[in-house]
Order: sequence, then structure tokens, then C-alpha cells
Amino acid sequence: YQKNKQNRKKLWLEQRVKEISSTVVRNLSHVEVPDIAFLYLAKGLNFVESKKASKEDLQYDTKEFLRKVSWKAFFHDNPTENNSFNEDEHPGLRIPSRRHPEYCNPLFDEIKTKLMGFVNSFMPADPKS
Repeated sequence: YQKNKQNRKKLWLEQRVKEISSTVVRNLSHVEVPDIAFLYLAKGLNFVESKKASKEDLQYDTKEFLRKVSWKAFFHDNPTENNSFNEDEHPGLRIPSRRHPEYCNPLFDEIKTKLMGFVNSFMPADPKS
């Protein structure tokens, strides 16, 4: 059964690629394009492959966003803080900080609490195929 299924899938792929390569996608270069690439190219320029959303990724991204916003708010409220580089220091060689600022603002704390509450209670649905 598995072998028959694989043969049918291979035959379908060959037929589909032949149909696409003759009508939808034309290879004008000398580079050989894999069969699976023709299927993706036929979906159009606006096609974006979706990946499953995970709760852990959403939590990490939200925490990272809040950390960056906290630093922006901290430096906005404290413009005299020394956040510049020494002249002999190359900014590309600096190790990025993963530290969170000690910034307290009741409005920001409320927004952070609500956002993290939403993210922690969020249950991602499976993307439609």
C-alpha cells in the first residue's frame, strides 16, 4: 500500500509540474529548478508558507518586546544615563544585554500585566492547510 501511495504521489507531482511549467511558471534561466520549487512558485508572489504558532514562541516574543519597550521608556525618562560607547570601542563588538531595566511606571506595569495575561491564556489554533 505504501509503495503504491508513493508511486501515485510521484506521478501526481510529475503531472502537476509538467502542467505548471508549461502554463504558469517559466524557467528562463539555465539553472535547473527542483520540481517542488515549481509548486511553490505557482502559488504566486504573495504566497507565504505558514508555520504553526506555539505558545512558547509567543511568550518569548512578548517578553522580548516588553524588555525593549522598557529600555526605551527608561532612557526616555532618564536622558542623562550614560548609554554611549567609548570612542575606542567598536559598537559591533559589544555583547548585547539580556538584562531587564528596573523601570517602574504604573501605566506601563498595568499594560505589561494585561498583555502577559492575554499571552499566557492564549491557545493557538492549528493553521488551515
